[in-house]
Amino acid sequence: MTIRKVPSAIPYDSNIYLVSGDHPIIVDTGSGEDSDNVIRSIRRMTDRCPSSIVLTHCHYDHCGGLKDMVDAFGCPAYAGALDVAAISSADPMLTVSSLFGATMHPVDVNPLKEGDTIGTGDHTFRV
Repeated sequence: MTIRKVPSAIPYDSNIYLVSGDHPIIVDTGSGEDSDNVIRSIRRMTDRCPSSIVLTHCHYDHCGGLKDMVDAFGCPAYAGALDVAAISSADPMLTVSSLFGATMHPVDVNPLKEGDTIGTGDHTFRV
């Protein structure tokens, strides 16, 4: 298994990671302010289309780029059950996008709960 940090030119973007495997996983999407470059980097890092996006939490610098990533890769997104409503509605207070002077786009997100698993084809991660 390889976990690679995906570069972003935006200094306040969260760390974005690509987890390798037959079904690669993207962990966090950054703010979305540098999505074009982030998406190009992911495409250079793997010849496989990411199978899912996992968000660590609902803050804008971690999930603001979600719509761009879902549009680019066509994969489902997942987040902890308590963060799903904030991300799915793009609530500016809960996602803190208002602190960045930005607007998020609502995106459907699937809830994760303790004990759920997500696989790369090579490895399985347990929530």
